[in-house]
Amino acid sequence: MVMVWFHGGGNEFGSAGDAIPLGLGGLIFDGQILTERRDVVVVTINYRLGKLGFFAHAALASEDPDYPHAGNQGLLDQRASLGWVKNNIIAFGGDPGNVTIFGESAGSADVCFQMVSPGSRGLFHRGISESGGCTTRQDTAAEGAATAAEIAAVVGCDGAVDQLACLRGVSVAALLDSGVDMSVTVDGGFLPDQPRALFAAGDFADVPYIIGSNADEGTISFLGFPPVTTEAEYLAALRERYGDRADAIAAVYPASSYLNPQDALMRVVGDSGLVCGTYDSARRAAAAGGEVYLYNFGRWVQIPELIPLDLRALHGAEIAYVFGSPPPPTADDAALVDAIQGYWARLARTGDPNGDGAVPWPRYDDASDQRLNLDVPISAVSGFRRTECEYWWSVYDEAFP
Repeated sequence: MVMVWFHGGGNEFGSAGDAIPLGLGGLIFDGQILTERRDVVVVTINYRLGKLGFFAHAALASEDPDYPHAGNQGLLDQRASLGWVKNNIIAFGGDPGNVTIFGESAGSADVCFQMVSPGSRGLFHRGISESGGCTTRQDTAAEGAATAAEIAAVVGCDGAVDQLACLRGVSVAALLDSGVDMSVTVDGGFLPDQPRALFAAGDFADVPYIIGSNADEGTISFLGFPPVTTEAEYLAALRERYGDRADAIAAVYPASSYLNPQDALMRVVGDSGLVCGTYDSARRAAAAGGEVYLYNFGRWVQIPELIPLDLRALHGAEIAYVFGSPPPPTADDAALVDAIQGYWARLARTGDPNGDGAVPWPRYDDASDQRLNLDVPISAVSGFRRTECEYWWSVYDEAFP
């Protein structure tokens, strides 16, 4: 079996060769331990990022008559890597008929995008999304083209007769420094429609799918910023981030329900984006008939170099448990590494994460709303943050016509 990894970084930065931070040595995505312990061929890929990977200038759609679409170059790179795996992985001992794509953060969302992209069908047979879905609203092709035109103006190409020729003469540094970000677009090619619409229509890769998020996705967002210490500061921070929604959010997340106002704010930030967005994608994939296994990663991770900061089950914390690198600090962590690798590898091998005496992982459906809580001990839980996420789902819905 083969597992192909899409790294995170907001589709703006990062690589398959990212080093483990804080002087611990090694690579974050070192597949050696997973390969040796689970008899799987691990492939880690790079793909174009940022303006070089998602540039949706309208004129690009006319350059190739066989592909009259613009943008999403990074997602097409991922697809190309899967084509390479299909054609070549047998030489490395892998089975081209049993390929799992897995990724974290932006890489997690990209797995979801590959799930709903018609051109990627048949190139993979299972999916795993770690902290990121794709069913919130994505930019349209017209919006992507407008953003690309804005970049052209910033770098001095807005008046050019041939804007693409002008842009291709601009230095990469100037493009990257333009201060305007590009993102995934519903381009009509890679994505023929909004992902939530494709799920609703049953137009997606019907493959077994693990998807989930971490309990404290929001903590890392506050590194280097002074904490919110009073309820007044909490409400002010909500207004700054969420505008007129602040009072409604405070009603769902009253500061009095948390250890302190900072905890409340971190929960809001984590839930509003990754926790509830990932949950939304799980619900929609399952409602469309997909075989979905939902999780929460709840293990509090203490990073010695960042003490006294308490980042808890922070964004990206599960990666070390999936890859087993760096080595787990305690016997409990070692057991959790073994358990998570077992679930991931069984899904990759058979399409079902269950077996080998592991805590049973119920298939997700919206009625029972069960997920696996990956912590010490592992357990199945129901209705995890359902009330909070129902609020955010209503917010997501407002973005659609």
